Amino acid sequence: MMISKRLRILSASLFFFLLFILLSGLVHYDFFRGIDYQSMLFIQKIQSLSIDYFFSVLTLLGSSEAVFRSLIIDGHHLGMSWVTCGTPANAATARLTHMPF
Repeated sequence: MMISKRLRILSASLFFFLLFILLSGLVHYDFFRGIDYQSMLFIQKIQSLSIDYFFSVLTLLGSSEAVFRSLIIDGHHLGMSWVTCGTPANAATARLTHMPF
């Protein structure tokens, strides 16, 4: 017997809703925290210390301070600077624009 398309969509949406409720409850009761901690300890045991330097550099490059510095300082050298739209006192409307030098 052929199940109608509407019933299949309803069944799939109900399944994903119940899955969402189940996973939300598991997160609420910190079920995954122990798994996360144990997997971190296991990975630290099997990896060499030379890999730590590589991931530390990636962490520093991805930090908000490094990105902000590259936008402000390096962007200034590339001909970009922060200007405001509207009144100069309104810092919330600042945007990055290209300024030819």
